[in-house]
Amino acid sequence: MPGKLCAFRANTRTAATRGGHMPRILIVDDRADVRRAIEAILKARGYLSRSAEGGCQALELLREHHFDAIVIDIFMPDLDGIATIQLMRNDFPNLPIIAISGQAVPPGSDGSVDFLQMAVKLGASASLHKPFTPAQLMDALEAATRGRRPAGDAPVRLADHYLKRQIRLSSADAQPRTH
Repeated sequence: MPGKLCAFRANTRTAATRGGHMPRILIVDDRADVRRAIEAILKARGYLSRSAEGGCQALELLREHHFDAIVIDIFMPDLDGIATIQLMRNDFPNLPIIAISGQAVPPGSDGSVDFLQMAVKLGASASLHKPFTPAQLMDALEAATRGRRPAGDAPVRLADHYLKRQIRLSSADAQPRTH
């Protein structure tokens, strides 16, 4: 898929989850009316949201802010959703992404490639065909974020696990052996 390249390199910030704060969702769509509609759905259900007009702006916002999930359109003029999802997956592998599109195949194509299915294969948690209902959006978001822990905590948990394992191994080595 054609898409303009934009400069992006994530910093060490990672997405957070619901634990003690209002969920934050990044909405990425080139159509302002779609962004506003999704924002209204999310606001009515207690979510906070930020919007981006395209992939490049979304990547910049990801660098600067924490989000619990992304809702992203597939076909956008600057950096398309497929390329954006791939870039997001490189630096935010656990961030839930919901791909959305009014057309699963681009106009004029032979229909052999379903880009919503491709988005899921490339790392989107789910996909929705526009128009979708508020319930469908919320179901997809809740399923994608259910049970997910803050990605920022992963290194700490991994380090804790490693240290506990090392302590167990050291303790086992220090025990007198009776045979």
